[in-house]
Amino acid sequence: MTQPSAEARILTSAAFRRARLRAASLIASRTELHRLLASVESKRESNPRLYEGAQGLDLDIICSVVDAYVDEGMLTVDGHDDPHTTSITGKARLRLVVAALVYLVDVEDVIPDSRPNGLTDDVVLLRWASRMARAELPAV
Repeated sequence: MTQPSAEARILTSAAFRRARLRAASLIASRTELHRLLASVESKRESNPRLYEGAQGLDLDIICSVVDAYVDEGMLTVDGHDDPHTTSITGKARLRLVVAALVYLVDVEDVIPDSRPNGLTDDVVLLRWASRMARAELPAV
């Protein structure tokens, strides 16, 4: 019997389930999404080597997609999703991307950040979330 991949273990973990629940409440608030993006930036500043190169690019893509969702009017004034701007699939994908950012700033995830190699799970999730976020980018 084959073992589930690291990605599958993270995505089915209690920590990611908590992140998904938190993302569901954050997604409708510009203020909370901006606060989350600020927390992500703070984590990036405290771990600069982690977010260089490909991981830095992955994080930039993820944050750009969330930032565009917030700043380019993808939310209506009252905070609810505008049904004319994002598809059902796009909304679900965006919630998962936001959940990945919530997971990233959570220090008590699958491998707590304070442990040796504690950011390994964060890198795996960054790569996964980057693929999800790229699917939301307009075709060029």
